Amino acid sequence: MSSVRGAQRSFMRRFHNGPPRNPDGENPWPYVQQKLFFASGFGVCSLMLAMAYASDLFKPKFGEIDWDKIRAERNALVDEAAEPEDGDDEEEDEEDEDDE
Repeated sequence: MSSVRGAQRSFMRRFHNGPPRNPDGENPWPYVQQKLFFASGFGVCSLMLAMAYASDLFKPKFGEIDWDKIRAERNALVDEAAEPEDGDDEEEDEEDEDDE
């Protein structure tokens, strides 16, 4: 019977119903280790931001866009889509040229 009691105790110790233990609350890191952890994370973050800035990741690339060409293409499309004007103006222009 002693082996049954031992099995029950080990089972109860292994699978308790309470919340899991908090290792930082019971065994907090030393202050120097906390500072080292923060400094290393801050250093890595700073390094990544510096690399992103150096590679122009956050800079807009507006200098590479030819806005005049885009405007000309857009205006050409608008002119093509516009309704054709009456032919009277062209006829008047031709008559004026003949009179001269």
